[in-house]
Amino acid sequence: MKTNLRSVILLILAFFFVQISTATAQCTLSNIFVDDGTVNASYNWPYTRDYKYGDDIAWDVEPIDANNDGIKDDGFIVVGETNTNGSNNKDAFVIRLDKNGNEVWAYTFGGTLDDVAYAAEQLANKNILIVGSKQSTAFGTTANSNVWLFIVDLSGSLVTGSEHEYGGSGNDNGYDVKEDPTTGYYIVAAGTGNQDDGTFAANSVTLDPSSGGEYWIFAVDPSTYYLHWNVIEEGGYPSSNHKDFAKGMTIDHQGYYMVTGFCRLAMPITKCKI
Repeated sequence: MKTNLRSVILLILAFFFVQISTATAQCTLSNIFVDDGTVNASYNWPYTRDYKYGDDIAWDVEPIDANNDGIKDDGFIVVGETNTNGSNNKDAFVIRLDKNGNEVWAYTFGGTLDDVAYAAEQLANKNILIVGSKQSTAFGTTANSNVWLFIVDLSGSLVTGSEHEYGGSGNDNGYDVKEDPTTGYYIVAAGTGNQDDGTFAANSVTLDPSSGGEYWIFAVDPSTYYLHWNVIEEGGYPSSNHKDFAKGMTIDHQGYYMVTGFCRLAMPITKCKI
């Protein structure tokens, strides 16, 4: 019985690796498609966008509801990074596609340094909440990166007063964001910077929990854009050597936040409710 089970496992593993190898070798534009699950797939389209300069990277895609029927079947928001001016600096891009893969609009956001959009979330009011990293002097004395939060409407226009940065004198990056359906707070999964300033102001936009690289999970009050609460988690190395970053998050049916990411010692997955 043990021998048979082992054989089955080996067969499954062999098939799994063959499939990965084959898919990698054949991954070209001609066979990239989206299948709606029917026999005659209607979403059979590839989409690419090449800005004029440098590399273009899409980091996240979010299905959207545009006609207020409660179903996210009206296309997609794609966010990422690009180089638009021929320099080495990056801008965040936000692209809206319809459900057939046609580009509705595409805009870039950011300043003169490196700015990236890592994740998007459609809010209950149908606007698009975006989180990422913005390089600026908003916190600290050098052009370090801060967690960057902003909102666009379904026409791609920046919502007035929605753009904010959070962080300290180290590099702080926002990797994922969700709207809590119960409280309405924006919950951000992020990574802190590389030195500890010792300044905390949880009731202010200028919260500064910079340290050697730690999980940073915080809630933004949408009425003020102030931090309502924040949590910092770290690995077992000395504080100067922490290399921990929260990269992804979801909210389960009980209202708990499931957060995953990178830790220098292991691959941590944390679950919390605050």
